Amino acid sequence: MQIKRNYNEPFFRERLLRKRKRQMAWRRNLIFLLLVLLGGALLIATQPGLVMQATYKILGIEATPTPLPSTLATQAQEYFYQGDLQKAKELLARAVEQRPDNIDYLYEYGMILLDLDESDAALAVAEQISEVDSNDVRGYALRARSLVWLDQAAAAVPVARAGLQINPNFAPLYEVLSWAYTATSDWQQGVDYGQLAVEADPGNVRAYWAYSNAMATVGETGEAMRLLEEAIRVHPYYLAPYFQLASLYLAVSRDQEAIDLYNRIIGLEPRNSRAMLRLCQAYLKVGEFQRALGMCQDAVDNDPGDIRNQFQLAMLLYDNLDFQGALDAFEACYELDQSLLGCHYRMALSYYYVAREAVQVCQTNPTDPLCETVYLTQGCQMAWDTLEDSLIMAQAQDSDQTDIDNIRAGLDAVIRDPYCTGVNGNLPFVSTPTPEAVATEEAPST
Repeated sequence: MQIKRNYNEPFFRERLLRKRKRQMAWRRNLIFLLLVLLGGALLIATQPGLVMQATYKILGIEATPTPLPSTLATQAQEYFYQGDLQKAKELLARAVEQRPDNIDYLYEYGMILLDLDESDAALAVAEQISEVDSNDVRGYALRARSLVWLDQAAAAVPVARAGLQINPNFAPLYEVLSWAYTATSDWQQGVDYGQLAVEADPGNVRAYWAYSNAMATVGETGEAMRLLEEAIRVHPYYLAPYFQLASLYLAVSRDQEAIDLYNRIIGLEPRNSRAMLRLCQAYLKVGEFQRALGMCQDAVDNDPGDIRNQFQLAMLLYDNLDFQGALDAFEACYELDQSLLGCHYRMALSYYYVAREAVQVCQTNPTDPLCETVYLTQGCQMAWDTLEDSLIMAQAQDSDQTDIDNIRAGLDAVIRDPYCTGVNGNLPFVSTPTPEAVATEEAPST
């Protein structure tokens, strides 16, 4: 038989209420859980850095913060004004990596690359700006400046003038036109645009640098020096005006002021091998050989990969008749650039001088370390073979006749030297070419 339940009875009504309460509690918990999950997802989406920091804190891990691109760019600007261009470059590279479409970051990055003589990379950044916005004047300015730095000044002029069509008041275009016109021998336009650059942006150190370059080129050395002094006042840590001003000081025989200026650069940037090399050359100009030698050695120690440093040190040692030291430096120079004739044939002559020294020393002191080297038995042959290669190189490069004469003099000395028996006969010794006679080539320009 069927039993009918009256759910209005107190017993059943109470059980029903409890069941409904359990159901409502479960629903509330589910809704709460969903809200927590949605809130967490929203927090992760909008504040990922905060979530990551909290997670690291819970797990006891030290967080490595990732600065915003704007923060990186601001820090880079600070490093620029402190003179640390390499650090500024690194920070801007990170900002550009995060925001490759931000022209503010791209332009500043490209300008720093040019300051560091990375012209090809700067040109690539200029192209990147054009891809983001072909009508942004900064792309034109950076491209034109890169072309000037790449010795394509004539090609830079139409690029810069096209930029002026977009924004005739953009001061960096005046600056780059000053460089470009000066480089293409349009002196007056170079001066005029340099003046415009300074007038349009008197707080821009690069504008003073461009204007001073134009003035120096037309022979206005005094005004050029004044502009460079002003550039240094505007930005005391931007080194390019220091180098140009020191060069002008040397040109007008204000040698001590140039030396002081190079020392000031080294004070600002103690590992600046370029300043060390220039200071070496300045000391050499005033006859302070030992100081010059020490400074050239410092330049090599700080940047052994710069061929100019190796060449200048080698030349000083060579002129001082330190042929073993010169040979080491010439060999390093040759390894850096095997096409540089000056390094190649002087390396050959150094083989010859070291070979002669080895024969003479080992006759009286066979325990000398030089007697354990290949130069005792093979030095003359190494000199002969290398000089022959140098002669072929000189003729192929259509080199200066003086270099060719020096090489031939070296070959003649080797073939006639009694210390070099077995090379090409043993004819009477004539005379060894002195370092002064063969060291005629100037150091590669800096």
